[in-house]
Amino acid sequence: MKFSIKKILFFSILIFAILHCQVSTAFKENAKAEKGIMNLTFLNFERKGPIVLSGDWLFFKNAFLNQNQINENKEGILLEVPGIWNDQVDFQTKLKGYGYGTYYLKLQLPPDKKKWKLGLRMKEQATAYELFINGGLATSRGKISSSSEKALPQYGTRTIFFETEESRLDIILHVSNFHHRNGGMWSAPILGLQDQILFLQYERNFIEFILGGSILIITIYHFMLFFFRRNDKPSLYFAIFCMVTLMRVISTGEIMLAQMLPNIPLEVVTKFEYISFFLLGSTFFKYHSELFLEDIPKKVVNFFLIIGLSLSLLTLFSNFKVYNHFTNLNYICLIVLIFTSYYFHMKIILLKRQDSFMMFFFTHLLLFFVVNDILNTLRIIHTSDLLPIGVFIYLLAQSILISRRLSKAFRDIEVLSESMNELNQVYSKFVPKQFLKLLDKESILEVGIGDFAEKEITVLFSGIRGFIPLTEKLGSKEIIVFLNKYYFGVIEIIKNNNGF
Repeated sequence: MKFSIKKILFFSILIFAILHCQVSTAFKENAKAEKGIMNLTFLNFERKGPIVLSGDWLFFKNAFLNQNQINENKEGILLEVPGIWNDQVDFQTKLKGYGYGTYYLKLQLPPDKKKWKLGLRMKEQATAYELFINGGLATSRGKISSSSEKALPQYGTRTIFFETEESRLDIILHVSNFHHRNGGMWSAPILGLQDQILFLQYERNFIEFILGGSILIITIYHFMLFFFRRNDKPSLYFAIFCMVTLMRVISTGEIMLAQMLPNIPLEVVTKFEYISFFLLGSTFFKYHSELFLEDIPKKVVNFFLIIGLSLSLLTLFSNFKVYNHFTNLNYICLIVLIFTSYYFHMKIILLKRQDSFMMFFFTHLLLFFVVNDILNTLRIIHTSDLLPIGVFIYLLAQSILISRRLSKAFRDIEVLSESMNELNQVYSKFVPKQFLKLLDKESILEVGIGDFAEKEITVLFSGIRGFIPLTEKLGSKEIIVFLNKYYFGVIEIIKNNNGF
């Protein structure tokens, strides 16, 4: 399957059309909270669909307030959601990552319904929270506290359903963070009708479970390829890369790990998340180096591997408060790796290596998704998490590439086997199989210098009377024809007497 320029352009247009739809959805005109109030009086949920409660929320630091206390308190500041409270100015002082506080948002609903059947979807916050709607506790994650000793962090999504006859919703979120370097509301809640939120929940879970299951199958398949063919190093490192990717998938997004094991400690989930984050780039580069051994120096590959493994070991043997401070270092390494990868891919393309253009295209397509998610995580842009789409496309393309290479290797083996059979047939004309049996050998390849066998045999020597004068009269062609006729008659007699 050759990737021509036309095919590459076709795939580019197709993929970027999908991305345009995704990003357009993320950036479409949407109501935004302003000064702690979101006006939805003109919103049609049936036509518009679920809405992200993003914008400026009121924030009160170092306090867990109820509705009455919020109404009386005048010391709140405006914080952007989603976002973090680090380094936000509060009366000429900067907030730190560790701490606690109260977020507040007033929602004005359309007045055309007597009873609203609504759903609210919450993703993970930093790092424990309690959500109140109109004064009642709606959901929570972990255990909030004003002290680090009593706070219990926990990750995972929550979907709640409720009914209200009021046209106003007061949403209060108590958040405490004493474990992650960044505190605050990492994700904005999503509000919609119950069936819309339920569909959204099933859709996200379905996508991630399908993606996780597909990656698991690809991982096992390529580990088995290496198990039965130990020289196939690309399959091994691709399987390792898939395994690291799977760790990332089940510990982020919908956090399938927490869904499958509801009582799993946060420390285990974050170790999966951070180890996969630290190893993703280095295992990715190692796999590529195995495909193009002669073009990518081992020293460069080992440099990134050492950094990834060192950070992973640090994660494995330390706690959340320590290793979450090394993400910025890994971001720098990823940026360096991206430019390094780009350099070597251009080199490989110029050298016209096998599959070089296909690798370049799909690798940098994946890097596009990675950069998008990094910028989205750092709150520099506000798109959606597109990495699962990129990972699926990339892994599928790499599986096709490796299968294609293996198929080519099998074809080469078949051609070589046929050549060997033909060669053996030619050798048998000069070294009869019966002679090899006398030496107790199956093939001419087994015969070595000095091999012998003691047997009682009969040897026939024959001469053709007058052969020399005959050769003087005949040409070369006539002599060969004459000898072949003679040998044909003699050999038949020898064969009939079990000779050769």
